[in-house]
Amino acid sequence: KQAEAELEAAKTSRSKVEEELALEEQEVEELTKEVDRIEGKHLEALETKLLPLRESCAQLAERELQLVVQEQLDRHRSPSPLRQVVQAPPA
Repeated sequence: KQAEAELEAAKTSRSKVEEELALEEQEVEELTKEVDRIEGKHLEALETKLLPLRESCAQLAERELQLVVQEQLDRHRSPSPLRQVVQAPPA
């Protein structure tokens, strides 16, 4: 009889532990979903702020490149007075 009582107590204890484990697993699942939802919101916010910044940076880089190219073209078309002196044959 004592062995039966101990076996029953062990079964009851095991059931309680399994119940607690199931509840904890459920809580972990809910928290994981919450984390995923929050990460999604943060990612979306980052993308909505980052994409315009990337586009702005790309536009600025393109303008800078255009200015550099234009500056180089202007230099080759009309040499600076210093270049004219250096390139002029000695008199």
